[in-house]
Amino acid sequence: MGQRYNRSPSIGINVRTFQNIDPEPLKINVYDGAALEPAWTAPKGLEFPENDESLQTFQGSCHCGKVSFALRSKPIEELEATECNCALCLKTADLWLYPHKNNVIVQGREHLTLYSRYYDGKNEKAGQGFCSTCGVCVINVLGSYPGGGLTDIQPVNARAINGIDIKSLKVKKANGKGWGEPYALDKK
Repeated sequence: MGQRYNRSPSIGINVRTFQNIDPEPLKINVYDGAALEPAWTAPKGLEFPENDESLQTFQGSCHCGKVSFALRSKPIEELEATECNCALCLKTADLWLYPHKNNVIVQGREHLTLYSRYYDGKNEKAGQGFCSTCGVCVINVLGSYPGGGLTDIQPVNARAINGIDIKSLKVKKANGKGWGEPYALDKK
């Protein structure tokens, strides 16, 4: 086991925070932060009121546990995640799953800060929901989304699902750079 707080004079910088840097071709040095002590403990899971034996239930949350969700879906290996290259998704490395809203339970929405986007001149907000305490992006809120037709969807960040192997997901790329106006903080 490693130590969580190494006192060496090194510093890590998230390369995704630099403008106009495409992280795709960069060599990745794998760092197993999960092996460090003290181990992180996932919050208690949520339960769906009705059981669907054909689907699995996955638990997800922000880091501090104030926002959590349950996702009911086919096995993770059969899901397709979307990696968007808009300015925000690129910086935060989000991987989006787009399940039907009936297959997602979200607890702690009152702890979300919505970093929102406006599309097509309409005042319907769409954006990413970040935990107001720890900053983890957990869900996406869809309003007037490009192309429409997504009102029955509740996107979740696959990276917020507890204990899954992200490498087991099929990932498709989405060109979000050209969608709508820049993001702005939604002051509720």
